[in-house]
Amino acid sequence: RDAPTPNEKEVLLSIPYAQGTHDFSALLGERVFENRTNRYVLRVYNKSYDERKIIENKVKDLLLSQNYNQLIDTHDPDGFWWGKCSKVTPDDDNEYNKLTLTVEFECYPYFMSKFNYFTDLWDDFNFDYDVACYSAYDVKEYQSIIFINNGSTALSPIIHTSDEMQLKIADQTYKLKPGINQNFFIKINKGENRVSLTGTGRVVVFMRTELMR
Repeated sequence: RDAPTPNEKEVLLSIPYAQGTHDFSALLGERVFENRTNRYVLRVYNKSYDERKIIENKVKDLLLSQNYNQLIDTHDPDGFWWGKCSKVTPDDDNEYNKLTLTVEFECYPYFMSKFNYFTDLWDDFNFDYDVACYSAYDVKEYQSIIFINNGSTALSPIIHTSDEMQLKIADQTYKLKPGINQNFFIKINKGENRVSLTGTGRVVVFMRTELMR
């Protein structure tokens, strides 16, 4: 298994009459990354040539026929990578009746938690990484909330509301309509976030923690 960190999306500019090169990569407050390549090496021993070819063709068909999906890695059982298989490279060793398959997945740069937080499923709670934080609120006219994003990057939550409300975060106010709201301009930054809700009704927030692993 090989899961190297992704490359950064660098925005470099050399300005005339200014010393050095200016890096605008984190202009929005955090570093931005390209997709990453996760690589796995699978080996099959003591199989005839015909059996090895059947296995090779079956692996190619199963993996390359799928689009983006959850890649569950037993190295990190508490979540998944979001990706698709991009390449299967076979290496057939006829002398030792061995087949080696190198499988590559193109993945979203961050590892994603298995559950929308906070689910209150203590059997699956990771005491090294997870944070216990309420995600459902019954608001009466006004309520102040603290969200803790324990991930590595800002998140855009999906917010369910029973009635019209207003959400204020980082001095910005957003209107929430009844039903499902997903506004990618609403960001829950890494760490502690102070949020206020104005209105009356029930609010449920869904978001997955994203970690750099």
